[in-house]
Amino acid sequence: MKILKEEADIVCTNPPFSRAIDYWDIIIKSEKKFLIISNIANPIGTAYIEHFKNNKAWAGHNRVDWFLTPKMELARVPACWYTNFPIKDRLGYKQLKLVPLKEIPEKYKKIDDNGTLLIDNCYIPIDYNKEIAVSARIIINGILEKGYEITQYKRYEPYINGKACFARVLIKTEEIK
Repeated sequence: MKILKEEADIVCTNPPFSRAIDYWDIIIKSEKKFLIISNIANPIGTAYIEHFKNNKAWAGHNRVDWFLTPKMELARVPACWYTNFPIKDRLGYKQLKLVPLKEIPEKYKKIDDNGTLLIDNCYIPIDYNKEIAVSARIIINGILEKGYEITQYKRYEPYINGKACFARVLIKTEEIK
């Protein structure tokens, strides 16, 4: 903590995943610039959503999927760079498919048991002003910089015909483009 407060200008780290929640809170409260390697699902994790919702953190340029264990063995763990550095023209923007709802293929849009629209494959309807349940990938690709915002401080657990689906986060835009 002393180094963080008195010496560090920028923090670049890969905290142990088991301590990541505490670490993120400390770094963000410090208001230092940071680069953190952390779990790819963080944008939909309840402990992290507030950081993304309040624009205190966003995904960096790329993923990091391979790590060396203490035994010097390769382990695959889906992770991503997260930062609070400004990023212009993020690479993930190209992955977002901002189109009218009727142009989204049926296999990538579903309505859950609560009547919420679930979207996959980085499609985002530009003519829909209700909440949309999206995966972490859409947040990582930069949808929050495109006029959308996270609407809750918790992750969304959708069900279709009573069967649980992958967790998501709810986003919405007030401005129809």
